[in-house]
Amino acid sequence: MTKNEKFLAGLIAGVVAGGVVAVLLAPKPGKDTRRVVGGRTSAAARRAAHYIGTVKNRVRKNRSDVPATSQSENVASQNPTTENYAEQLG
Repeated sequence: MTKNEKFLAGLIAGVVAGGVVAVLLAPKPGKDTRRVVGGRTSAAARRAAHYIGTVKNRVRKNRSDVPATSQSENVASQNPTTENYAEQLG
C-alpha cells in the first residue's frame, strides 16, 4: 500500500467508526433526530434566503445611487492621453 492508500483507508475507517459511535450514543431515536435536523435545515434555508434577498435589495439600491458613466469616460480617466492630461491640469 502506498502512503496515500494508507491514509485513505484510515480516513474511511475513522468515518465508519465515528458513525457507529454516533449511532450508539445518540440521545434520541433516528426518527426524532432526522426531524430535528430537518427543522434546523429548513430554518437555516429560510434565514439564508432572507439574507440573500436583503443583500440583493441593498445592491440594487446602491447601484441606482451610483451615477452612470460611459465606457469612454472610464477609459479616458484611467489612461489619460496628452489632451486629457492637459485638460485635467487646467
